[in-house]
Amino acid sequence: MIIDLNEWDINYTEFAEWITNVDADVYAVSYTGGNEIGTKYLFEREEDFTAFKLTFQPRQKIIVGFKGKTSIDAAYYFCPYTPLLK
Repeated sequence: MIIDLNEWDINYTEFAEWITNVDADVYAVSYTGGNEIGTKYLFEREEDFTAFKLTFQPRQKIIVGFKGKTSIDAAYYFCPYTPLLK
């Protein structure tokens, strides 16, 4: 049972405090994928994994962008601004 902290609404300090408080069996697994570097954590016991998922919520994924008006650009795009259609 593996979690990626980047996918959850929790930072490393909160996660470390939670592990200490509940005495969970957790092992860190570092990885590099694409252009991102992150850390995944492996739970040895299923009850620890379940307790984590009940305690913390997944991070919300916010889509920023626009929905085009043609069949070519009809999808949402991730971008730092909302373009004006003229």
